[in-house]
Amino acid sequence: MFNRFRFGADLEQSKTEEDKEMPVAEPQAKRKPAEDAADRAAKHTKLTRKWQERYHSICDECFEKVIPCTHYADVPLRLLIVGHNPSENAWTSGFSYSNPSNRMWKLLMGDFHGRQWSGILPQDWSMTEQNVMPHGLGIGFSDLGHEAGNDAAAYGKAIMHRWKSEFYQRLQAHLERLRNSLHSNKEQNCDNIYGHGPLLVAFTGKRQYSFLFDPPLKRVDSGLQTSQSLPPDWPLPAACEVWVLPSSSGRAAMTDAARCKPYMDLAARLHEIPWPNAPNCTCSASTEAIKQEEM
Repeated sequence: MFNRFRFGADLEQSKTEEDKEMPVAEPQAKRKPAEDAADRAAKHTKLTRKWQERYHSICDECFEKVIPCTHYADVPLRLLIVGHNPSENAWTSGFSYSNPSNRMWKLLMGDFHGRQWSGILPQDWSMTEQNVMPHGLGIGFSDLGHEAGNDAAAYGKAIMHRWKSEFYQRLQAHLERLRNSLHSNKEQNCDNIYGHGPLLVAFTGKRQYSFLFDPPLKRVDSGLQTSQSLPPDWPLPAACEVWVLPSSSGRAAMTDAARCKPYMDLAARLHEIPWPNAPNCTCSASTEAIKQEEM
């Protein structure tokens, strides 16, 4: 096992990243005119990318060089956290939810506006340790879109549906890499009801989840989604749970209690899953075996 703290865990914990949610106008605040596609593309190309998806850990050298890290293989994840798209801050810093105005890490840590609970992430882990979270905690990070931008509403239906297709392709490629590494015999049968996919997938905002549907959903309830309500072309097995979390943005008007509750529920569900040796790591995980592990 490698040193968890080599990415600067003693640095001050950032408040968080892109504030993405169904747009809600902030009282008495004037929004800037939306950028057109050409303006966004021009700004995007000028930014120096450091951000990467994390289906596996990333070593220091590959992180600094911004190249795919082949030093660590993909791991069967307990939880995959899916954002809307990287903010400009996240794109250049390399860390998801790194925008100082964002409060996502407080919600993930279980410490929000005086409310405290056993969070999704342990209190002694920091934002700058994302590169080792897949192997250290079984928690990975992705975004629906891979374009830097701070205004979720600037991306229309055509772009969102393209991003959806690309996200599905990346998720399926992750599963294929896992099968190749876990199945020494390519012809062997795999009875894992999760197909080695993430046990939990959590969308950190309703907008990116709503656009997995055509037409996009007009209403999305926070929390665990029923298997019957998932998109018809959802690429993971039905046993893999899908959660939708409220945005960490203050522009998404709701009480602190309503915002924190889905994060509390997801954290409690995550703590039921053993790590390491989660049930999606073996080829013989059955529904009955998983029920026994959770008892």
